[in-house]
Amino acid sequence: MSAPVDSSRPSSFGSVDELWTEALSILEERVPASRYRGLILCMAPLPASDFDHLLLGISDDFSRGFAEATCKDVIVEVVGTLVKRPVKVTITTDEALAENALRPHKDVKNINDIIPKDRPVVDSSDKSNFDPKFTFDSFVVGDQNAFARNAALAVAEAPALKSGFNPLFIWGSSGLGKTHLLQAIGSYVQEIYPEKKVIYTTSEEFTNQYVNASTGVARTLDTEAFRNHYRTTDILLIDDIQFLEGKHATIEQLYFTIDFLKGRGKQIVIAADRSPLELKMDERYTSRFGSGLQVDIQPPQYETRYAIITKFLESEKLPFSTEAIGYIAERATGNIREMEGALTRIIAFAELTHREYVSKDLAELVAKELFGKKVVKPITIAQIQAEVCRYYSINHVDLIGSKRKHEIVFPRHIAMYLCQELTDSSFPQIGRAFGGKDHTTVMHAVNKIKKQMSCETDVYQQVQQLTSSLKVKN
Repeated sequence: MSAPVDSSRPSSFGSVDELWTEALSILEERVPASRYRGLILCMAPLPASDFDHLLLGISDDFSRGFAEATCKDVIVEVVGTLVKRPVKVTITTDEALAENALRPHKDVKNINDIIPKDRPVVDSSDKSNFDPKFTFDSFVVGDQNAFARNAALAVAEAPALKSGFNPLFIWGSSGLGKTHLLQAIGSYVQEIYPEKKVIYTTSEEFTNQYVNASTGVARTLDTEAFRNHYRTTDILLIDDIQFLEGKHATIEQLYFTIDFLKGRGKQIVIAADRSPLELKMDERYTSRFGSGLQVDIQPPQYETRYAIITKFLESEKLPFSTEAIGYIAERATGNIREMEGALTRIIAFAELTHREYVSKDLAELVAKELFGKKVVKPITIAQIQAEVCRYYSINHVDLIGSKRKHEIVFPRHIAMYLCQELTDSSFPQIGRAFGGKDHTTVMHAVNKIKKQMSCETDVYQQVQQLTSSLKVKN
């Protein structure tokens, strides 16, 4: 529904929505494409807006703060120019707009390929070698990765400006876009800050270089040259850090490198397939790696998988029926590389058998063995309670009891929230599992944690770590 028009202030626009549509066409030319797609297009005028006060909603507090810092001034300027008078602009959080992140705006065209191909091999000595496919514009945004994407963009916009974002630790299962984000940061920084030195490396490459330098195998890189190479960079991007588990000397070298860089105001971004707490390393290393902002990427939901598959198929001549795309999106695990493999196999089979298009039956015939039977073992309330007790070092009696100390109440609220999110249990059922508490108590706890997650990074991270741990163990 369009926002109402203030009849006391004449305007050439019929509604605030029309004003915003016109503003979008100008803003697209005025702000970087990544910021336009990641922030501007995720905003929408709220019904309370008028031509004197434009109230823009955006899906979460993190994006709101980022938009206020980087977009508000230009929005005020553009809107004021269009209506030919000063306009107040307020950006506010509106969770109902979260779905905007799942689809591109109707006017957006020529989006780059969004399906990651094979992981790029980047020579960290040649900083211009970032894969051009891995940009912020080509990163498919959904509810499961929007926070990670916006955090990565914030770091690229202003490396090391916020100490709480350094290091930025991005974690999630294989094939969900961690490498894409690291590459996007590198490409963006080189475009905006060409004077800065950027190094992207994998843990394997870092290890090989360190071993070769230490043993004198590499004639062009001794230990001092190795250290200088990494300690003179402005942004260090290191991928797949979990593969350093058990490599104590290499971990220590990376630890000292990160300490050195952070102490001199340089930005570090780390990616792994699990959270820092789950890495099998000495606590002093994991505490350093996770001392900044931790963000996770969860597998994409159906709508995002459908969008990814559709975009991938735009470059293919062989048409797929909507039912075939829906089947693949439904059966896929969410690993983008696995989805690409399944699509490649289906296309190859269809071409070999001279099919004119891919039907659902054909997709099922070829891909059913790849996807297998999706058997998901449900997470139980008992499992959640046990994991929360372990995580917060409290006992089960206190968790379900009536003690009102913060160190008990907060984990209890977290557990209730997780029960509501990860199980099919009703509020009364959850209340009974927590010592017979009223369903309104559970509702209050769930709403409180939801609110805290949207504005307190540490609460968000704790919930994500617990969720990941429960899914891994299940």
